[in-house]
Amino acid sequence: CRYGSKMMRSAWNGDFKGMADGRLERLHVDLNLRADQQAAWGEFSKAVSEQVVGMGEKAKAWRTNAGTGTAVERLERVQQGLDQSRVALAKLTTETKRFYAVLDPAQQKRFDELTQHRRHGGFGHGV
Repeated sequence: CRYGSKMMRSAWNGDFKGMADGRLERLHVDLNLRADQQAAWGEFSKAVSEQVVGMGEKAKAWRTNAGTGTAVERLERVQQGLDQSRVALAKLTTETKRFYAVLDPAQQKRFDELTQHRRHGGFGHGV
């Protein structure tokens, strides 16, 4: 596996944070950031980490409550989850744009490559 067995174990165990941390670490290394880019990296990685923690909480709540409540209550929970996801995605998009803007063209190209949605891996699944 591209990201190593530790990250795969994290994914299978529902440890979204562990999986994202591994991907962030790999991205950080591969981008070879300059000192003046580190502050932007810190804000970006913090935003990603916050999103991942939220995903883990949502997944746990979904597993706990999936079959409970009336049809209307279940639909309302889904709608609430979609609304929360929309807000979270907007925040992540803003932070990604800020970070992307401080990268040079070669780093932007590498970021694009490393964050592509892929069927078997890729940073884009967590971000």
